[in-house]
Amino acid sequence: LIFKRKTLPLFFLFLSALSLAKVMLGRGQSTQGISAISEQFSLVWDVGIFNVFFMSLYNLAEGGLNIANSFLIDQRHSELYKILSFSPLPSFIDGFSSISETESIRLHTYVPMSGISEVYLFGGVYPFVFYFFLYIIFVNVERLRFTKGPGLYVLFSVITLYSVSTLFSYSLRTTWKIMLLILVVSFLLNLTGRKSLK
Repeated sequence: LIFKRKTLPLFFLFLSALSLAKVMLGRGQSTQGISAISEQFSLVWDVGIFNVFFMSLYNLAEGGLNIANSFLIDQRHSELYKILSFSPLPSFIDGFSSISETESIRLHTYVPMSGISEVYLFGGVYPFVFYFFLYIIFVNVERLRFTKGPGLYVLFSVITLYSVSTLFSYSLRTTWKIMLLILVVSFLLNLTGRKSLK
């Protein structure tokens, strides 16, 4: 039954929701790993379905709250931090790791400012650069549908959308290198020409 065309998406949607609930409950547990999986799944029923639902809903909306709180901060990043946030190089090469602790602005000790918020606070030409590259990335990924078919198009779309979603919760530096890699790979794939129509 679960392998029928209409049932399979609902089955995976249920598993996704259950996995999210497990993550929400499991992150506060003292035990982790394979041996704790059954215990974490049982917590879903112990806590209550409605409580888990609202907890998961809040988690999904956390990125929006992160951005809203960032607008209230009256601090500015250094010019070096702004430039290195867009750097495609590893930290041990461009030196970002040596300034991130002192130059980054956090909402809390364990809560980084989101990438979207950082770009907003960077000001100047940085938002233009960010959204220009984001547009180019989307264009190249969209072109994969015509040059390489639905397989690679769906794969790159999922990776791209996931990466964009992390920009609402994590710093720009965390995601930007992945976004640039998506751009380079999708651009090179598109250069090889259209898919065969045979």
